Amino acid sequence: MKIPFQILRLTEDADDESVKKAYLAGVQRYSPDQSPREFQRIRAAYETIKNSRDRLSFRLFASSLPDADDICDILVVAEAENKPGPGFAAGIIKRVLQENMKSLKLPLEEKDG
Repeated sequence: MKIPFQILRLTEDADDESVKKAYLAGVQRYSPDQSPREFQRIRAAYETIKNSRDRLSFRLFASSLPDADDICDILVVAEAENKPGPGFAAGIIKRVLQENMKSLKLPLEEKDG
């Protein structure tokens, strides 16, 4: 949950002004020409938590989803109960995310195909 805050070197209680200052400091450290990957990470982090509404949405969304340890535990149990085939892990992860999205009443887009 802390990734955007860590990228911008902020605490989770940062206000709008602190987020903007951290973003500007980050883009000064990493220019798009010299460090395009790091620049993109900073920009994405800023876009995720740039104002109080976005930070609240991020906290609500990120806190309700399973973390990597939860997903690994789910996969270990599922693998012990079933013989996994191609796409096994992806199917389990998709199912877990869909269940969590339903609890938030947010749609998880299905791709046709």
